[in-house]
Amino acid sequence: MPQSPNPPCERLALTASDVAMLLGISRAHVWRLNAAYQLPEPIRLGKSVRWPRAEIEAWLAAGAPSRPVWERHTMPLFRQHEPQGQEQRPEELRSESA
Repeated sequence: MPQSPNPPCERLALTASDVAMLLGISRAHVWRLNAAYQLPEPIRLGKSVRWPRAEIEAWLAAGAPSRPVWERHTMPLFRQHEPQGQEQRPEELRSESA
């Protein structure tokens, strides 16, 4: 796989390989930890799965708690989900910024 031009420490969103490198574990172990709810929830960008770098860094600094514990304490900081079906359409976003 070709090396990306920016090292993972400079990217805002990390791949499973990037997270594995930062944690010193295999990519397969990243996916096992994710499936066991031991990592923060990744975000989806189209078909790609990424972890926000700032969230991974904060999660590590907090002692790497399980996902449920992490989300209970950080949901307002990192994830502000809209209720299902309440997503804003692009025109609503434009009118808010005006």
